[in-house]
Amino acid sequence: MSAPDELPHAPEFHAGLAWFNTGRPLALADLRGKLVLLEFWSYGRVDCQHDFAPLKELARRFHEELVVVGVHAGRFDREREPAELRAALLRHGVEYPVVQDADHAIWNAYGVRSRPTAVLIDPRGRTLGALPGEIDVDELAPMLERRIHEHARAKELDYEPRAFTPESAREADRVLDHPSKLFVASETTLFVSDTGHHRVLQLEYDHAHRRARIARVFGGGGSGWHDASGESARFHAPRGLARKGRTLYVADTLNHAVRAIDLELGDVRTVAGTGVKADHRPRVARPPGETALRSPWAVWVERPNVYIAMAGSHQVWALEDERALHPLAGNGHEALVDGFAPQASFNQPSDLASDGRRLFVVDAEASAVRAVDLTGKPVVRTLVGRGPSEWGDQDGVGDAVRLQHPMGLAFDGLLHIADSYNHKLKRLDPSTREVRTLAGTGERGHEDGSVGVARFANPEGVAVRNNLLFVADTDNHALRVVDLGRLTVHTIAIV
Repeated sequence: MSAPDELPHAPEFHAGLAWFNTGRPLALADLRGKLVLLEFWSYGRVDCQHDFAPLKELARRFHEELVVVGVHAGRFDREREPAELRAALLRHGVEYPVVQDADHAIWNAYGVRSRPTAVLIDPRGRTLGALPGEIDVDELAPMLERRIHEHARAKELDYEPRAFTPESAREADRVLDHPSKLFVASETTLFVSDTGHHRVLQLEYDHAHRRARIARVFGGGGSGWHDASGESARFHAPRGLARKGRTLYVADTLNHAVRAIDLELGDVRTVAGTGVKADHRPRVARPPGETALRSPWAVWVERPNVYIAMAGSHQVWALEDERALHPLAGNGHEALVDGFAPQASFNQPSDLASDGRRLFVVDAEASAVRAVDLTGKPVVRTLVGRGPSEWGDQDGVGDAVRLQHPMGLAFDGLLHIADSYNHKLKRLDPSTREVRTLAGTGERGHEDGSVGVARFANPEGVAVRNNLLFVADTDNHALRVVDLGRLTVHTIAIV
């Protein structure tokens, strides 16, 4: 942080930008008398998502003296669209003011180089300094306290609260809230991570009438971390699901843990993770419950292992018989590098599937699909995708294919891909590397009918059974079904 007599004046926000969670555009002049924490971020990056809870905590702790403002400088094309950003704010529960810096005008004015980066502005509108990387409340809070005391002594603080209107105030209650992943157990039973409600649902599905009944609920009542039975348990943004016998494994993403539901007793227990986010490269401890994890996003059962897509550390891990936990693939560096699995690199792996010989990985930030050989020496190979700087919406073969931040994967001879930012479902033949669009127009929306006219909104999860592709249509708060024979799409009514 700079000395007081060297402080530059903070550049003002540019006019004409889209603002959210405010009810009106903001200017730095409106915030004089407050410490202002600008967070430069993009919603698709998991390390930026790690900052949501610390920022919320800082805003709560210093509510009289501090205003948090998110400056969203997206990388992907979709991330630059106002409607997409608003949907992401609702999806992640972000309620502090956010400005859409689509052309990176504010980013450039402040000389930011990486996401996330926090910039602190003093009550006189001067830049105190920049802090790149994820926020650590234990480190930043004492610094803020010292600044608050200094400015209080100088009588520079304005304690008058600033009133803002969050986007969530205009949203109605709904049965599902941003469902993200699902698991189909039989023709009539499926499980869904109702992520926004912090719970896992067991649904009894009636395909003939296109409806499903909630049979059991695990978790709910808000976010938390508590092992218990049924609705008394607590999750925090659960996502990936996988079943082994009577056990349903859950990637409990924001608890940084893997949980297990006993489907006979209804009990929830923790099998890996401490509830605390690990450093960038988690260290293995014994037992697995003493190993801190980093945003597990998906799980896959391939006996005797439960494979874990560790989005936050850009790795794939293996949990063996719930007794041993170790990295399988990925060195923790964020990149697209093939080769010997422990030396390969991933970019936020977000879902898993397998054909028994290979573990397929959807690598979201690289807009890629990768494969890990499970039959011998573990080797990583990229099927489609060219890395974090290349994305789009292009069908084709091999290196010609372009996806945009895909998040879901399922296998039935072909790989079904939730191409999330393109609002599409696609199919990949792993033997030929050919990709073709299955359903979706590429425009955000909610429309049933033939696969050519159907529309989705950030689909994140897919599961396939008996020629039916089930879809967690996340921003539509809906479960959809693609009939792979008839090539039609319908929405499941939850009753």
